[in-house]
Amino acid sequence: MIAPGVQYTPVLHFVSAASQSDKGHIVNQDNSGSKEEHNESIPFWRVILSVIQASFGVQNKKNLERDFAKGKFLAFAIAAFIFTAMFVLGLILVVKLVLA
Repeated sequence: MIAPGVQYTPVLHFVSAASQSDKGHIVNQDNSGSKEEHNESIPFWRVILSVIQASFGVQNKKNLERDFAKGKFLAFAIAAFIFTAMFVLGLILVVKLVLA
């Protein structure tokens, strides 16, 4: 409930990381005032590490924002598929070793 005389204005603080970094283009500005754009992407080993961290729930917000800003969906989908397959095969192997 809002107190009498207080104006309520809803404010949305959600801004996607992609819009903050100009969809993967990082803009650097030096002392002379000129702007330079660099299209940086995340190396695949970093994508795999990020998928592993996210699957166990230990990824921090900074990495999450970096992944959404610079990462490509296909790379994350492939890494997630590889991780899931290896995880399931690992579980099958452990169960077979225990039951043997």
